Parts: sequence; C-alpha cells; structure tokens
Amino acid sequence: MFAIFGYQLALLYAGFVGVEDWVGGGWAWGWLIGSIVLGYMLRFTLPIAVGAFIGAVEVFRWHWIVAIIFAAPEFALGVPYVLAGLLEMLRRSTGSDTRGGRVNVAKSDRVGGRIEPSFKYQAADNNAGEKSGGMLSQAQSAAARVIVVGYRDIARRMGQGVAPTNKTSDSRLLEIYKAVAEAFRAAADRRGEHIKAECLNFIVWKFLQIEEMYGTDLFEKHLHYEVEKYLRDGLRPDYREELSLI
Repeated sequence: MFAIFGYQLALLYAGFVGVEDWVGGGWAWGWLIGSIVLGYMLRFTLPIAVGAFIGAVEVFRWHWIVAIIFAAPEFALGVPYVLAGLLEMLRRSTGSDTRGGRVNVAKSDRVGGRIEPSFKYQAADNNAGEKSGGMLSQAQSAAARVIVVGYRDIARRMGQGVAPTNKTSDSRLLEIYKAVAEAFRAAADRRGEHIKAECLNFIVWKFLQIEEMYGTDLFEKHLHYEVEKYLRDGLRPDYREELSLI
C-alpha cells in the first residue's frame, strides 16, 4: 500500500519538475492539478505518464527506455507484443518473408537491364503506417512551430533589428536551436548540472543575434568557446536569464 502511494508520489514529482523545466512553473501547477483530477478521479492517467516521462528524461537524465518503464510500466510490458504485431503487419504489407533473416521479394521488374524489386502494398496496412508516421510528424512539426513562432514573436515585440529577422530562415533557426541546446545540455551533463529550458531558450536567443550580426563561421567558433568556458568556469551569469517561448 505504502509502496504504491510512494510510487504515485514519485510519478507526480517527476511530472511536475519535468513540466516546470519544459514550459515553466505556472504550467506545472496546472498540470499537477489537472493530472490529479483526471488520474485519481476520472482514471485517465495518460497526463501523469507523459509528465513523468518528460521529467525522467529531461531533468533526471535517465535513458528513455528506463523512463518508459518508470512512467508507464504497463506500456513497457506490452512493447514486445506491439513489436511482434508491427513486424507481422510489415511482412504482410510488403509481401515479403522476414523469417530466418531473409527477405524474399514477391516480384521483380526489369528496368534498363537491371532487376529492380517491386513491392505491392496492401491499402489497409499502408494507411496504418501512414497514420503512425503522421502522428510522429505532427508532433515534431508542432514542437518546431512553437520554437519558430516563439522567437519571431519575441523579435517583433523587441523592435527592429532584433534577431531572428528575415535574414534567418525557419529551418536555419531550428538548426541553431538544436546546435546550441544540445551543446549546452551535453556540457551540463559533463558537469553534473541541469540547465532549465527557459535558460536554454535565452542562450539560443543570444546566439541568434550573433548569427545575424557576424555570420555562421563566427557563430560556430563562439559556440565552441562558450561551451568550453561553461565546462571550465560554470554558466555565465548573463546566461541564467529565463525566456519563455509560450
């Protein structure tokens, strides 16, 4: 009884710090209240599992497999069955046999003197694959949209000449965000520290200014310098400012 209660408290704590790190304290309290209402009154526990997974991965820095086992053990136990079903669906949809480590193509076409494999997909299974791939694509697109819109709204509010301007494309903005965030997170792991998401947002914003003022070459050199400085001396005081994109 006490073990179950302790585990549920651990899930709520992990979810709270994960959401707080991701979008801020106000949203974290909203998540906590909503999760308690949905999870313990309406028996809908998905928000708790998602929040606990985010906290385990982003704050506790656990491997994603361990995070899934912690946040949703019932899902982890069902993974082998899901994978078996996906493999069977793939085998049927391609008309091929993957048993025994071989792939037997059902049909081949001769094109320009070469033998090209020709796969026939069943409409139902293909639609299922498109749906699963579409959900992942939609999630990635939504996250990218938050980043792009967030920084451009900030630039518009701060006035003319503040990056990102039209000089920086959306794709380049996302590249800068990924490069800076991943570099500082890796350095934080080496130091045994954690940088809040809002601080990373601000650090990325600083590097967006450098990219537009001085170009990509100096941006890359300055990123290397600042990461090395962080590893050696700790995070600069002016990098501790928080910036929300939402």
